[in-house]
Amino acid sequence: MVTTITLRPVGNGYSSMWPNQYPAYGDHWDKVDEETTDENSSFISLGSSEELIDLFYHGGYTGSGDITEVRLYVRGCNIVGSSSYSWWRGVLRIGSTNYYGTQYSYATVIPYTTWSWAWATNPATGIAWRWSDIEALQFGIAARNGTGGDTTRCTQVYIQVDFEPKKGGCNVFSGAFF
Repeated sequence: MVTTITLRPVGNGYSSMWPNQYPAYGDHWDKVDEETTDENSSFISLGSSEELIDLFYHGGYTGSGDITEVRLYVRGCNIVGSSSYSWWRGVLRIGSTNYYGTQYSYATVIPYTTWSWAWATNPATGIAWRWSDIEALQFGIAARNGTGGDTTRCTQVYIQVDFEPKKGGCNVFSGAFF
């Protein structure tokens, strides 16, 4: 039986390049950490044609069992200006290297939408995930816009880890005990 845990941001990671946040106080991570999305109540945003990356640390989880998949979820919207596209892709940072998910692009205004990217194996090693990989993992979003006055907003980022817990045994005693 597969068990799923959800890990949310608890701190800014290696990169905090998105230039804007709402509300203006606090850090980027606390604009995207909510369990229930709050859409326009808190978000990070950009309006750049250069790809900008925001990464986050999670609260950690020490598990046991075989990890079957790591999924990154990002919820955001595009407010497209006069003539342009917006591009999004999920990012995992392992060690000192960023690994990117498939890029999504949009030429129109889109309402808040949730995108996801999945990795069955650790992209740094090509083999099964280990719990130490999860502990060290940073995750986030890379995005850029065209030149038409676009704005990209991100309101929620989290990862889910699917795993099969180790089968534990118990001792079964029978007979009389004195």
